[in-house]
Amino acid sequence: MGMRSIDHLLSESVDVTFSNIARKSKAIDPEGRGIHQNTIRTNTELYEYYKKNSKTYKKAKNTRRKKEITEDFSKTNFSHIKLDRDLQTVRIRYKQMTKAQLIDRLISAEQYIANSNNVWLIKQFESFPIT
Repeated sequence: MGMRSIDHLLSESVDVTFSNIARKSKAIDPEGRGIHQNTIRTNTELYEYYKKNSKTYKKAKNTRRKKEITEDFSKTNFSHIKLDRDLQTVRIRYKQMTKAQLIDRLISAEQYIANSNNVWLIKQFESFPIT
């Protein structure tokens, strides 16, 4: 019944969406029951047929990709980061980044830490009195 509903929608040039399929299935079902929208998702054969014929599914699939934020983390100054900052906000900001952006940020942070440790170590040796 679901595939017939999709075929009817296509012949009528109506968008193939979950709600339209459910509505059309009720219209063509002799008992008037039709199928529920969640049935489309759980029935693998029907869901594949839906994905193949739905323009809205393809459009949503293409818009789900994260937008790349080009940020050069190598020039990031980590010295301005405060200890008492709102960590929940930081967590949300990091969740919005792509994996590649997080990797770049982590590498930059590690480079900053390594450089800071090197500077600290040099200052320690310079301040040590020579006897």
